[in-house]
Amino acid sequence: MRATHLIGGNLGYVGLGETAPGSGLYAYQVYMEFYLNCGAGSSFETFYDLLQQDYNTPLVVGCYIEDPLDPLADKIKLQDIPLILQDSLVIEPDLPNNCTVGQGLCTVKGTFSGQVIVPLNFGGYHLYYQMCCRNLSITNLQNPNGTGIGYYAFIPPPLVQNSSPVFIGPPTPFLCTSDTTTFVNTAVDPDGDLLVFSFETPYNSTIVGGGIIPPPGQLPWPVPTVGYQGGFSAAQPFGGTGYSFVNGATGLTRYFSPNQGNYVVAVEVKEFRNGQLIGRIRRDLQLQVVVCPPNATPSLTSIVQQTYSVSAGDTLCLDLDFLDADGDSLTLTAAGAIFDPNLVDPPAVINAPVEGLGVVGAQFCWATACDQGQDQPYLFSVSVTDNGCPPKTLDIVLAIEVEPFLGPQNITGPPTVCAGTSGVNYSTDTIAGATYTWNVVGGNLVGGNGTPGIVVDWTNPGSASISVAVTDQLGCTAEPLELSVTVAPEPLADAGADTLICSGTSVQLGGSPTGPPGSTFQWTPANGLSNANSATPTATPQAATTYVVLVNSGGCTATDTIVVGVQETSAEAGDDDAIC
Repeated sequence: MRATHLIGGNLGYVGLGETAPGSGLYAYQVYMEFYLNCGAGSSFETFYDLLQQDYNTPLVVGCYIEDPLDPLADKIKLQDIPLILQDSLVIEPDLPNNCTVGQGLCTVKGTFSGQVIVPLNFGGYHLYYQMCCRNLSITNLQNPNGTGIGYYAFIPPPLVQNSSPVFIGPPTPFLCTSDTTTFVNTAVDPDGDLLVFSFETPYNSTIVGGGIIPPPGQLPWPVPTVGYQGGFSAAQPFGGTGYSFVNGATGLTRYFSPNQGNYVVAVEVKEFRNGQLIGRIRRDLQLQVVVCPPNATPSLTSIVQQTYSVSAGDTLCLDLDFLDADGDSLTLTAAGAIFDPNLVDPPAVINAPVEGLGVVGAQFCWATACDQGQDQPYLFSVSVTDNGCPPKTLDIVLAIEVEPFLGPQNITGPPTVCAGTSGVNYSTDTIAGATYTWNVVGGNLVGGNGTPGIVVDWTNPGSASISVAVTDQLGCTAEPLELSVTVAPEPLADAGADTLICSGTSVQLGGSPTGPPGSTFQWTPANGLSNANSATPTATPQAATTYVVLVNSGGCTATDTIVVGVQETSAEAGDDDAIC
């Protein structure tokens, strides 16, 4: 096996977290995937032969710090990251016997990896690798043999714990002219972030030179990109008569080129979390387009949606059936993190790989668990390849949205009550088939447990609470919902001691104090009072009167009474006397 030039690749990373609690240092495993073309006419035997380096010589990626106060400035290098070759894989077209189309076309994938430790930074970090050069035979670039390759990825600030998306499909060895080809550029995100796929312009090196180029001390911003030949662009990599499409939600791409040649494309994956862009990676690929004899691509005969929704805890099953118009043998395979029990537990299952003559089918089933609900969909791909010459493949990417059971959103009822209040009603949303488990702290639940509404008696003053845990008909329990309740004490009311006054005189009512500070007062009857709303009004009754004071403190009330007796006055002069 021999290799000629790099034909693509990408950078990525895995967040490992803080090196030790409180250290302020954060570790990342950085990896780089290289793709080289290979075949009988290649010029180099290995990656290191191509790079003119001894075996296990590290490739150096630059790590650059982001200045959050000057995001448009060039990026200053923080440190170099040495990466060592970890794995090498040859990707060749699986050709049937006696098929010569595509013979000699192959791709070598090499994976390099190394660790970096960085200090806390609130702007994040940029990763960049560069080398030269691209293939002289590239059709859609200006001066391809004098154009470098750049790989780039962005790491958000370490407090945003993150790992980059991982591409799950290998690059296709070749495309056929005048034939639409699907290609799985799908990626999975280990953090469950929203991924958005798009075509972008491939990155260039900062300088032109043979082989490895050290990372620059200062990364120009924006990162340099390649120049297209006239009539070509990121949106039209095959020119005006070609076609390219990428599904922004799944990464599934379609290509059509009417002409032979080598064409460079780049697919970028942006990560969004809570509506904010937190990271990006870009995969650079060179596509080889060759002339092929006619061969119909397999077709999907099942009625299939691009996106399915299932409630957490429920089961989703899909039948996927395919047909080959030429009657060729078909092989169905499936890929995605959704099938890996180390990443998704329980995983989905599909009876693949499976083969068939002219037709092939598989059933996908997933019995989801309650904790698998998330905002972002789970993606998986299904590929069906015939054994024609050359083999044609149909790729589809499906998205499964697992909707978490969120339960009710609020508890309705008074958040402030008075001690001693009975029969207070509280309720939450009614959900068909759900069960309700209520818990009352600081009061007595006297009715309704197991239903959407309960009745509570509040006894002692203080801080109290009501919570409800709701379980849906699939057995999934939402996060408990809680309402804090303040049980206010009943105020003390003191109208004063009963008293007796002489007719025509006055007396001051109310105790010391009549009620708690901040209370309001209402005395009845108001007749004969200086101010019926005073804590200590002056009373001048004409006859014996019972006064009642109503004390209101924060909505809680109490009453007390005072009896004011009235004594009539008289004058005694004695018996009449006669004076002689």
